[in-house]
Amino acid sequence: MTPASLTWTDDDFGKFFQEILDEVRGYYPGFQKKHEEFLNKAYLFSREVHEGQQMPSVCPYFVHPLQSTKILLSIRPDIDTIAACLLHDVLNIPSVTPEIIEREFSPSIRFLCEGVQKISRVKLKNDESRFQYETIQKLFLTVAQDIRIIFIKLAERIHNLGYRDWE
Repeated sequence: MTPASLTWTDDDFGKFFQEILDEVRGYYPGFQKKHEEFLNKAYLFSREVHEGQQMPSVCPYFVHPLQSTKILLSIRPDIDTIAACLLHDVLNIPSVTPEIIEREFSPSIRFLCEGVQKISRVKLKNDESRFQYETIQKLFLTVAQDIRIIFIKLAERIHNLGYRDWE
């Protein structure tokens, strides 16, 4: 599906996810059934959590984590980074807690999802220079712990920029 395709069916989601898996198989050394099952679990979890959500007047919200993940693949990330990108917005749903992510996936996936969420909360304001400094400092500390957080966030932002073009 392309951004111009505003209607997505269950079959479209499945085909797009299969394209993601095929691309990962092509570059990831030793890609195994367990990796596919893990990514499929993240895909299904994210899809279920985002069921019924819409992007403003355009298409199902689940398009966003799928497209963000497709963008992320350009850097050939590891399996945990891919899963975390599929899941990057689930913590915005009140019924999904960090503990659920850790229990269902792993402490690493929880850490990555929480890191992306923390970066999303960073708001820079011109009139509060001290606050800006502290906010930027927190951002760098989060990113310094694991660079994969910024890769996921950048993929998400790139998709958001493209989304604005087809609103």
